[in-house]
Amino acid sequence: MPKFKTKHFHHFSEPWKTRRQTYNDHARNRALKYTIGQASRGLSATGNRYSPYSHETKEANNGHGLQNENTTHWQYFTFTRLQTLSVMNNNDDLIAELHVKKDEFDQLLNGDFRPDHFVLVVQILAKISRANFTKILSSILCCSCSPTFIKNLESYLTKLPFETKEDKLQNKFYWNDINLFWSNLVEFFQKFTELFPRKARDELTSVLDKTNLIIATTEMNQDCRIAASIKERTSKICRKLKVKIPKLETKEKVFATSSVQELQDPLEDFRTLSIIPTIQDVFNEKPFIRPNKLVGAYDSVEHYLDVQFRLLREDFMAPLRNGIHEYLNGSKKYSKTDVRVYRKVTMMNPEVAGNNIGVMVSFGILKFINWDTSKRFQFGGLVCLSSDNFSSIIFATIANRDKELLQRGTVLIKPCKKTAITHDHYHSNWVMLESKIYFEPYLAVLNAMCQMNEKNFPMRKYLVDADTTISLPHYFKTDAVLKYKGFSLQVGDYATWPTTKQLRLDETQYEAFKSGLSQEIAIIQGPPGTGKTFIALEIIRTLLENKEQWRCNGPIVIVCLTNHALDQFLEGVTKHTTSIVRVGSRSKNEALSQYTLGNKREARPRRNWCHDKWHQVKIILFNMKRTRKVLQDLSKRDAIVSPHLLYAYCHDETLQDMENVNELFQWLLTHTDNSMKICQTQSTNTDTEMEIDGNSEFEEPIFPLEIVDKEIAEIDANMNEYRRTTHTQNRPVFPRHEVVQLKHRADTLKLQRSDLQRNLTQHPLLIRDNENFLPSLPWQKYWEWVELSYENAKQKLTDLEEEYHSANEELNEVKQILDLSILREHDVIGFTTTCAARLYASLRALRPPIVLVEEAAEILESHVVCSLTQNCQHLILIGDHKQLRPKVAVHKLGSKYNFNISLFERMVNNRGSCTQLGHQHRMRPEIARLICPSVYEILHNHECVLEYPPVMGLEKNVFFITHDNPEAPHDNQESWINPHEAKFLVAFARHLILQGYKSTGITILCTYAGQLFTLIKERNCHEILKAVRITTIDNFQGEENRIILLSLVRNNSKGNIGFLKEENRVCVALSRAREGLYIMGNMDNLTNKNNIWPKIKQVLENDNAIGDTLELRCKYHSDTLIKIRNGSDFVEQCPEGGCLQKCNTDLPCGHSCTSICHTLDREHFNFMCKQRCVKKCPDDHPCPLLCYQGCKPCLVAVERQLKCGHAVFISCGTDPDTYQCPVKVDVTLPHCNHTTEKSCYMPLDKVPCPYPCKIRLACGHSCEQKCHANDDPDHLEHFCHKPCSKRNSHCTADHPCKLKCYEKCIACPINVSKIRSCGHELNCKCSDDVEKLVCYKRIKFERICGHKATVRCFRKDDEECNEEVLKLSACGHQIKVKCCQTPNSSLCGNKCKLNLKCGHPCTTLCKDPCTNECKAPVLQTKHGLCGHLIPVPCFLKETEAKSPALLQYCKEPCKHELSCGHFCQGNCWSCKQGRIHKPCQEKCGKTLICGHRCDVPCSLECPPCQKPCEMKCKHSRCDRKCGETCIPCRETCAARCKHTICLKRCFELCNRRPCEKQCSERLKYEPNARFVFLEDCGHCIENKGLLNWMSANTQTVQVKTCPRCSTPINKCTRILNEIKTHLKDVQLVKAKIFGDHTNLQNQQFLLVTRIKHMYENPVIKEFAEIMTYLKNLSASVSPITKTKRRQTLDARATEATRIVLDILQDICRKLEKVKSRTVPSYISVKNQLTMLLKSLPTRGQISQQEINDIERESQRLYYLVEVCTMESEAGFDEYHSPADKRPYNSVLKKLLQIEKFSESSEEEVKTDLNQLRTLYHMKNVINNERKMIVKVMGFRQGHWYKCPNGHIYAIGDCGRAMQESHCNECGAAIGGSSHRLRNDNTAATEMN
Repeated sequence: MPKFKTKHFHHFSEPWKTRRQTYNDHARNRALKYTIGQASRGLSATGNRYSPYSHETKEANNGHGLQNENTTHWQYFTFTRLQTLSVMNNNDDLIAELHVKKDEFDQLLNGDFRPDHFVLVVQILAKISRANFTKILSSILCCSCSPTFIKNLESYLTKLPFETKEDKLQNKFYWNDINLFWSNLVEFFQKFTELFPRKARDELTSVLDKTNLIIATTEMNQDCRIAASIKERTSKICRKLKVKIPKLETKEKVFATSSVQELQDPLEDFRTLSIIPTIQDVFNEKPFIRPNKLVGAYDSVEHYLDVQFRLLREDFMAPLRNGIHEYLNGSKKYSKTDVRVYRKVTMMNPEVAGNNIGVMVSFGILKFINWDTSKRFQFGGLVCLSSDNFSSIIFATIANRDKELLQRGTVLIKPCKKTAITHDHYHSNWVMLESKIYFEPYLAVLNAMCQMNEKNFPMRKYLVDADTTISLPHYFKTDAVLKYKGFSLQVGDYATWPTTKQLRLDETQYEAFKSGLSQEIAIIQGPPGTGKTFIALEIIRTLLENKEQWRCNGPIVIVCLTNHALDQFLEGVTKHTTSIVRVGSRSKNEALSQYTLGNKREARPRRNWCHDKWHQVKIILFNMKRTRKVLQDLSKRDAIVSPHLLYAYCHDETLQDMENVNELFQWLLTHTDNSMKICQTQSTNTDTEMEIDGNSEFEEPIFPLEIVDKEIAEIDANMNEYRRTTHTQNRPVFPRHEVVQLKHRADTLKLQRSDLQRNLTQHPLLIRDNENFLPSLPWQKYWEWVELSYENAKQKLTDLEEEYHSANEELNEVKQILDLSILREHDVIGFTTTCAARLYASLRALRPPIVLVEEAAEILESHVVCSLTQNCQHLILIGDHKQLRPKVAVHKLGSKYNFNISLFERMVNNRGSCTQLGHQHRMRPEIARLICPSVYEILHNHECVLEYPPVMGLEKNVFFITHDNPEAPHDNQESWINPHEAKFLVAFARHLILQGYKSTGITILCTYAGQLFTLIKERNCHEILKAVRITTIDNFQGEENRIILLSLVRNNSKGNIGFLKEENRVCVALSRAREGLYIMGNMDNLTNKNNIWPKIKQVLENDNAIGDTLELRCKYHSDTLIKIRNGSDFVEQCPEGGCLQKCNTDLPCGHSCTSICHTLDREHFNFMCKQRCVKKCPDDHPCPLLCYQGCKPCLVAVERQLKCGHAVFISCGTDPDTYQCPVKVDVTLPHCNHTTEKSCYMPLDKVPCPYPCKIRLACGHSCEQKCHANDDPDHLEHFCHKPCSKRNSHCTADHPCKLKCYEKCIACPINVSKIRSCGHELNCKCSDDVEKLVCYKRIKFERICGHKATVRCFRKDDEECNEEVLKLSACGHQIKVKCCQTPNSSLCGNKCKLNLKCGHPCTTLCKDPCTNECKAPVLQTKHGLCGHLIPVPCFLKETEAKSPALLQYCKEPCKHELSCGHFCQGNCWSCKQGRIHKPCQEKCGKTLICGHRCDVPCSLECPPCQKPCEMKCKHSRCDRKCGETCIPCRETCAARCKHTICLKRCFELCNRRPCEKQCSERLKYEPNARFVFLEDCGHCIENKGLLNWMSANTQTVQVKTCPRCSTPINKCTRILNEIKTHLKDVQLVKAKIFGDHTNLQNQQFLLVTRIKHMYENPVIKEFAEIMTYLKNLSASVSPITKTKRRQTLDARATEATRIVLDILQDICRKLEKVKSRTVPSYISVKNQLTMLLKSLPTRGQISQQEINDIERESQRLYYLVEVCTMESEAGFDEYHSPADKRPYNSVLKKLLQIEKFSESSEEEVKTDLNQLRTLYHMKNVINNERKMIVKVMGFRQGHWYKCPNGHIYAIGDCGRAMQESHCNECGAAIGGSSHRLRNDNTAATEMN
């Protein structure tokens, strides 16, 4: 449809045109090159259906029309769209949108467009060049240098100097801002050369070489000036591009011949180095690295990045290299290993776990490993495998760490990029080395560094140039003022700031606070306990309270090294703001869970394009699982796989007609005697038992040996049964001849099994020996299929893996783009350094102006730099370089290359000093003296630390216990332990808890991980110590506790103390305690050859705080001093926390405490006195219990006199008045007069009678109870539980009752046989009356009518004869009825003989009533609404001829000439009166590329040819369908003669020239002429003429044929290369037409998903017609049909379905505008919708004619919706004036016309709509005026009326008419008389 010219109707353009024209464009591209013979018929290359000139195009509304509107990309990338994209502010959103429309954008770049479009495209390319997401950016830019685009660009640029005024009008965007265009172009060139240097060299060189010349010529010819900087940048790009590649090649040569360490500059750009190790890295013992600078500037940014990159890379590379060398040298015992070795590792199978793909490897079960705490096989860790002693290596990473799999000895690994796992790898034994260096942080940081360059490097002034000047952050404006604690702080003018007291800060905190706010790069050093975190949070608080200063630039980013540190800091930030996002998934802080990015992401709706990409990844993973299942099936031993599987992967036609695997099995056994019988017998069973795996698209393999074995086993079982019965019963179960057959059958099966087994052992993927057995031909063919299928499936899996990696990387970047919208909304973003590097693209896009790095002195400089971006304006580094330095894996890199020097320390070295916090608030002075002045020159003690109480139970608050107990190696000598220190400190911790300290107030620190595990093991022996924290010094950095127990571990004769000689670690270890610090180690070792420990020793000696024994003092026996030397001394000398003296404290009970001195429970609230009780009872009996048990009633037996007079012995504490007398007395029971004994205390009425009842019951049995004369003596409620003595009820055979006596006897349930009166014997219950039972026996008898019948016995008398016979009905027809039926007309199915009232014969059946609606056609005398004389049904002949209801009966042929040139074969009604024509059904008849004619209807796209392929060579012929691509012949080329020979393969171009030697054959023609013999047809053609024929018409792709007979030429040796060239083109076109099966499946899946989403549209739910259509459409595109069969759409059906869905979505969008369903015009909307839905196809094809027609009618629907909406809003029913209704009626009438909705009709409708809108506007004005009139007049309802012409007037007083007058407007009579209004006047209700 042409575009609209009027600007007001831009929104009418159809969005689904994109899909329709995509469909046309694909079809045109597929057919354009190979269609031949059309020129002679005057048709376009593709015929009229898809010609690019098949309909006119018009310019867009803004004047920038497109040259060809049928091109797909123009439909989305219209001029307006390009303008919108070119001005988008966010470049990352721009590339996200382009990524979704990547195919359309690629087509845009490869198409032809106008000059102004070129300017916009270049501007868009420049903008995306500034985007941050490299993967998506690369995928988009990679296509921008296609030859077509570069050619068009070059053509555009070369025309610029010579453009005329008319040309400039078409190129005004360029001439409006020349410099902007050239700047954008250069920026695009620069980014492209940066990302793709080699591609740029090949593609851009020609353009770049001409650029400066074009600029100069343009300036000269066009009298304009282009900026000099643009020219310089262009020249620089050219120079760099020309020297880049040769320079690399030269340096590689130098590298091969030079010593690496002699070179001062790197040989290559560090970005070209592989981050993943290579075999060269492993064996390169002298890698090129340079030291990190301690002070001073770097030469350049590249110099800086190169140094940091290579050092970081070597830090993880060196341990791996050393580990491999140690393994190769056979070193089994060495002091420190860098890798873990796993031998006899095997690769099991490819695996998909979640979203991770990889290979499952088995390394053996390791029973000694605790996988919960082990650091082995961490996710992302690096492993390397080798099967040839590391001559070749496979590098991989851990893809999934599953604890259960690890316990079984397996782990999933993912091969690194450019590493392939082949089938042979699964049959080898491997050695696997696991690097102990965690690879993931290295990978993230190195990748981020590769994205840095001179342009985007952050803080170059300080980091590279080492500038020490102090500047304000750039975001501060002049005279910026900050608010803090109610004060105004003027940035830069410190004189106006409040004092330290006013801000409640000390002097050093004040200085740190100022520098942190006002310095562009602030460095704040905080010694232990000085409050670094406090100052950092105050700085963040101040910045947040003044965020108007910086927030417009971006958020604040907080960076920490560890997740724990980040959680702690962000928890402090939550006190000042909730606008926080914590990035990363490893947070364990519950308080931060609401701030994590994951939780915030879940609360957001997922965008469609993210969902599509995620869905694409899921589809790829699903296809990979299916392909892996195929590989497993093909590799199964003794199995036969599905023929559908084989056909899918090898496409052999033999397999196409096989239905299932059993049929393939039959085919394999066709040449084996009797084997068919076996398989046929078995196949029926296997077919019914077979199930299809839900994860596979093919049926499961069968195992034929198992099938044969099962049948043999059944035969053996039958034989055994025969022998058993013959031996035991002398009566065999089978006849003898059957036994002989069974034996013969078993012998035959065993022979066949042997043959079958031999054939199955020839599996090409499993065979290992060289047997001489040759399988039969079918088996040979089968194994060929298996091998070929395996190779093809393996290749498909490789392709899928590459596709997955690419799609997954793009998905990750798409997710980051989505996350950006969340991050930008928050003020504070928290990252770990690894996370910041991994999300470096997001960080760059976030553009944070402020970055705060906590504990910056612990972080490697490269990690900090990767947390910054070029937009960083304020960097705050907080840390202490005198505490822990960054950890490096290789000590040499730290000591020799300064790699462990942090950015913090380097900045301090450059500046010479930094802001240092000087007042510590943590340690008591004795502890602080250990590090000051030995580590810090000045460190003041805050007054709060002077008030700490002394440590309870000890002499000293600080003490060093020196000892000489030796260390020991731990875990294969990887670490060190000291058992003596472990036992001592754990016992010491227990002692402290006994003093009253809480477990959480004590921390045990150690220096080695081995000692950590030893301490934990020792701690687990004491329940009281469960909450005591044990950790290493490095993990406790930044934390503190009340009491610290420190284990230094090292103790040896060599004096080796490891890293304990490092001042930084010692500083951390000694500064963690607040109140008490106790250290264990060997001071003699420690003071050897270092500077720090002698100073510490001196301080300890001065305080008398060092010795070999720890002195404890009992705080309750102050004169007792306890000396502890070993851990056991605590238990022996102070087991309860005190001393060994008795406690002797007086207890409330009168005793003294007998325990030894204890510190807990001094008040003895919980003490239990265990001495004898001293109390007595009233009778002076002593208490026998212990004191803590308490006194209880006395148990001594004494004689007491009871109230009854009896004397008894009872316990002393028992009351005799309440005691129950047990003395036995004789009594006579009153109810029965029996005599018995009872206890004295028991009442007489409670005494049971011991005599039996013996009364006879009514049933005849005796009562079994005891005498119960006072309880139911007459047995009225008694139940007899003896067995019943009666017979069953209604029993006829004397069967005894089996129930209890009291139970009612039931009808006899015993089954017996009885003979009924009919003579039949029935099985029934004994109690049943056999005559009342229904006899179901079948009997045969002859009925009275003579028919014989077989019926049930009970139906003999009452069943009617159902035999069908012919009888004469009353209507005169012979009809077939049942014998028992009476014939009548209601049963007659013949045609009625009567005539209707109209005279026409009745057309109904005789049994039906005659119709009142005669359907006989009657031709009307007047023309119908369509202009034809319509033959209508007789009962409608009186209907008005112009009635729309009669249109459905018009069958007048349409005969409209369609766009294809044929005439429409539909009729007036089926074509909707010419509005929507039926698709053309004429034969296409076009010649396909193969030379055959297309036989499908003209309206459909030409499908791939289905005739047999005619391609052949001298070796073989192609057996595929003609439309499929041929398999290339790989035989040796047959082009040879006795002079020359071709050495290539048959499908390759020959490497021999045509032989020019004289041929031995002679023809009777001109003596000098040469002829070529065509083997295909036998003709001889003159040589030059044939060559001219072969080279003619090269613009079209076609099979070359003989000029004489048109036979395809395939075998002519003379022109073989020409034949092969043409055939290659033909194959390319075939491949394009045939389509990719996987891609089609993916597209089909997306269509199904799209339909499901459409079901949720409320419009579709409202309109049942659309819902019904969607359901039918869904069934036609579903991958699985209702009959459970696979259904795959071809490319044509896929595209047609997509177009139909676009149309439906467009219709739904239009229907959404309908606001009211009650207005009259809504019926027209529904009718139009129904007509459109009936016109939409569901057959998977749609023609161009249908698209055009539906498009026009869809536009009619739009206008109907507009009218309906306007009617509901304006309320046209309120207008009673004909003049008011006229525009509305006019537009509705035109829209309801049955003629085609042409463009002229549309213009008229637009005009009427505009009038209608004007009227609507006037109505609103009139309504406002009416309100004003009513208000002024003051009349209420009932006073307002209208004259006959609609003019309004009012009547005063009561409002009723009392007289007549004349209208002021038109003079008509108004009013009335006697309170009655004139008949032609009406009430003006609108005024009411």
